[in-house]
Amino acid sequence: MIAFTAAEIAEITSGRLDADPGITPLSVVAESLEANQGSLYVAKPGEHADGHDFIDAAFAAGAVLALVGLVASAALLPTPRVHTLVYAAMLVIIGFQTIVFAAFTKIFAVNEGLLPPDRRLDRVFRVVTLEVGLSLGVVMVAAGIAGSLYALAVWEQTAFGALDASSLAMRIVIVSSSAIALGVQVILSSFFFSILGLRRRL
Repeated sequence: MIAFTAAEIAEITSGRLDADPGITPLSVVAESLEANQGSLYVAKPGEHADGHDFIDAAFAAGAVLALVGLVASAALLPTPRVHTLVYAAMLVIIGFQTIVFAAFTKIFAVNEGLLPPDRRLDRVFRVVTLEVGLSLGVVMVAAGIAGSLYALAVWEQTAFGALDASSLAMRIVIVSSSAIALGVQVILSSFFFSILGLRRRL
């Protein structure tokens, strides 16, 4: 039997304690499948790969996709290249979803002790609050609705007749609908992000 309490082990290893400080572990295991009641599970990187690396890579990839999509959308909006604009908007949405997936995975893994604490998360939670996320999401949805109404007004000028696929109205519709979709995702993600952060604030 290990003669150290959970509090003593956390102090020795400079770890974060998420359990009763008076608990004395009955065994030490390094494989999650071997853990049972009373075991002290020691998380470690895999033999061939570390999941932490994939999280960071996913976050970076998502950021690149979103940035490329935003730049391409801004450059294509004044041009008649509607088909390319659709794909640029798709890149923005996929990039955002990839970033959110990486962030949620990192927070969950840290909360469950699968990854070591990351001080960057503490800074993120101080800046990216529920109120900030909701405000940003509402602004994006409002901008998308405003753009849609403008496109509707342009369409009205043609007596709601057929529109050229490369017309300005169509391009505004693509950007506006993407803004609405992203805004809703930001709002919902903000709620889930806040829920994942509850443990860190307790």
